[in-house]
Amino acid sequence: MNRYWLNNLASMHNHKSLFNMDISGGMPAVIIKMLVASEPGRIELLPALPGQWASGAIEGILCRGQIEVKRLEWAGGQVRAVLVSERDQTVVVQAGETELQVELTAGVEKEIGFSFQVK
Repeated sequence: MNRYWLNNLASMHNHKSLFNMDISGGMPAVIIKMLVASEPGRIELLPALPGQWASGAIEGILCRGQIEVKRLEWAGGQVRAVLVSERDQTVVVQAGETELQVELTAGVEKEIGFSFQVK
């Protein structure tokens, strides 16, 4: 991977010699999917969190079902997320073995938090 992606997540066809437009968004998409997976009515936080990432944060993840994870942060076994939905809806939010049923009101930020253990 280090041979074909630069520090700015741009990708190369050949080692540091030819920009690869086809996959230029591929690495960020993989990282986002490791941190948030979604389908309508369900959001899974940190489904494939690497053990080396003991803490971190990401902002602005768009999910299925017209939901944005405005901010996701984790540290010390705690997870905090701020969600906002384009419409009123109920979703299940999961992190590890914990699931929460969350009521979202259109346009209103909802902060959730809970304990988490890496799978």
